[in-house]
Amino acid sequence: MQRIDPTQMPVPVPTAASEVSVSLWGDVWLRLKKNRLAIIGLGIILILVLTAILAPLVAPYPPDQQNLGISKLSPNSKHWFGTDVLGRDYFSRVVYGSRISISIGVVAVGITLVIGLITGAIAGYFGGWADAIIMRVADIFFAFPFIVGVLVMITVLGETIPRLPLLFIAIGLFGWASAARIFRSSILQVKNLEYVEAARAMGASHWRILTRHVMPNSLAPVIVFATIATGTVILTEAALSFLGVGVPVGTPAWGLMVSEGKSHMTTEPWLVLFPGLSIVATVLGFILLGDGLRDSMDPRLR
Repeated sequence: MQRIDPTQMPVPVPTAASEVSVSLWGDVWLRLKKNRLAIIGLGIILILVLTAILAPLVAPYPPDQQNLGISKLSPNSKHWFGTDVLGRDYFSRVVYGSRISISIGVVAVGITLVIGLITGAIAGYFGGWADAIIMRVADIFFAFPFIVGVLVMITVLGETIPRLPLLFIAIGLFGWASAARIFRSSILQVKNLEYVEAARAMGASHWRILTRHVMPNSLAPVIVFATIATGTVILTEAALSFLGVGVPVGTPAWGLMVSEGKSHMTTEPWLVLFPGLSIVATVLGFILLGDGLRDSMDPRLR
């Protein structure tokens, strides 16, 4: 029999498919980059985050510095967004207002996700009486108007808890039901798949199956929800501040600035225009990114 020299054997040439191994999140990013509106939304969010982080460097004046001699100045070269009724630089206050919006969005949505993921995972994976109890409690929260619930909680606890932490807790607490229901639905689709059944047959514990196999593969809808919910939370904070039950008076928050400037709309429209545009741009950025993530993570479009 003729011996074959291994060095003489042809080496297979890798194809494009074998050269590039794209992970799940790599595939999502590739699809997301093709969505121009989603990239615009991501750009808006990045600008907002950088503005919040670098606020002391971006703002030309301290946000609380008053000078009654220059009150209600229209936009000019020294004060790009003009000044308010107390002579405070409006551009600086809008810049610092991004910090309130980012903190409200991140912390409140974080509280929502912690509660929603835990309850949704228990309800979806174990089912039975746990599912029935959790979903009925969620129905109660759905039946109770969101903004009314937050208002009641702030009114009742406003004297015992500082206003800003209370806003975080109230908004996060009354938003968990949506996250729980979305996560539960995602887990119901995943928990009986083949790889989960294989892990169960190998004797893996419920905790391991839930945390290592079921939950990581059920997070895609929750990520989309969190992105869109952040914009909604920012809008909710602005509405509460506009009603006078949001952040404390004097805080550079966009909703409060709109509320304080509404009585001067006809004579000093910039007092409402600039914080209002900031709210619109921020919420639009999160919605555009959330829609793009939803399309990128939808397996039916792959």
